[in-house]
Amino acid sequence: MSHDGASADSFGPDAHRPRARPLDAWVAQSLSHAVNPLVLAPLLFGLVLAHLGAPLAEIGWAVSVGLVFMTVLPLAYIVRLLRRRRVRSVEIPERARRRGPLLVSVAAYLGALAVLYTTAETAAALLAVLAGLHAGNTALILVVTLRWKISIHTTALGGFISMLLFVAQTPWPRLALEAALFTPGAVSGLLLLLGALVWARVRLGAHTAAQAVAGALFGLAMPYAELSLLAAGGFV
Repeated sequence: MSHDGASADSFGPDAHRPRARPLDAWVAQSLSHAVNPLVLAPLLFGLVLAHLGAPLAEIGWAVSVGLVFMTVLPLAYIVRLLRRRRVRSVEIPERARRRGPLLVSVAAYLGALAVLYTTAETAAALLAVLAGLHAGNTALILVVTLRWKISIHTTALGGFISMLLFVAQTPWPRLALEAALFTPGAVSGLLLLLGALVWARVRLGAHTAAQAVAGALFGLAMPYAELSLLAAGGFV
């Protein structure tokens, strides 16, 4: 090794050639990018309305609201942090830096709630509740994040699955369900994807196994319990 810390292998024809990445690491990274928390809420709104038989125009509107408030606004804030070099990546690996983006997300989700409740025609109350649960549970995750780096990826996918499962299991007598899009069994199949995401976050070193599993369990349990209570009270 030379005096400046460079080894002999740092020079020569292969010096600037990137090292091959292990296949499992590539798969884990690809999965983390594909199942990004920022894209799940708009997808949820679209799937729920499609399941409930809403017209295509209404589905497009709800997805658009979700994209603006629950994807673009939080992402724009994160990009601003990136440009100011406050964070290292869109995933915000620094736990202490997650408070601002989570607060912005809570505010944006509440904006989605207001817009959906006042403009949606099919299942407006349900859509508003789903947006509200995103806001409330994100606030809870923020509190946890102050002390512990729970996985937002697995929390988001777990919540996505539990909300879809609730919608699939619940009878909606005031809505036409002749062409229901999904069944509880089909939704339960997404648990395999959740398990793969837990593995991916641990494989990448983004979280410990406990942090990834805790996020998954929070996402699976909390929204389903909240929706069940709200349904019992006649709010959805």
